[in-house]
Amino acid sequence: MRSLICLFWGRHLMRTLRAPEACLLMMSKAPGGPLPLSRWETEDTDCFEATGLRERQKSVAENWQNTVPELLVEFTKMVQSKRDNIRIAGLEREVLMLHSQMNALRKRAATSVMIDTMAPEPIEIVRPFHVVVEPYEDEFKASFYDANLSSFGDTRNEAIWNLKDLLAATFEMLTEHDPKLLGPGPARELVVLRQFLKRGA
Repeated sequence: MRSLICLFWGRHLMRTLRAPEACLLMMSKAPGGPLPLSRWETEDTDCFEATGLRERQKSVAENWQNTVPELLVEFTKMVQSKRDNIRIAGLEREVLMLHSQMNALRKRAATSVMIDTMAPEPIEIVRPFHVVVEPYEDEFKASFYDANLSSFGDTRNEAIWNLKDLLAATFEMLTEHDPKLLGPGPARELVVLRQFLKRGA
């Protein structure tokens, strides 16, 4: 940081201390040839006095101690502002990325939906129950795991409606048969469904 400040101030200093072209011309035509730059400040000529260069050197030297700390403060503020902007931009990108990931997870996540009516099917609910709806390949799958029944649909709602149709059809079909004549799987399904469903009046 200090090197950048010195470079900036050095350029300002050179512009301030630069002698007029007439002075440079005078120094270049000094007796015995051009004076070395190292002797310009010590050479007893009228050029420095005429141009007020020594007063300007003194003024610059005095202002240096006051100006450098101010430049350092301003430069530090500028650097800190840039860093803050970079941090904010990085945080905004991370928030957008997290939001996108959450949306993707939400679309793939399974949800539990309570069923408290079988309308328009002529089946009544004895007690509400929950089904699980989850993405499945390019569609959705709704499952009532207690009875080991599942159905599919292009949307979550469609999958739920299809599952309700399946539950109603399975319940009506099983109740039309003697439970003793059902196999182990259908018999178990009937026992579970009777805990939640009954025929409408």
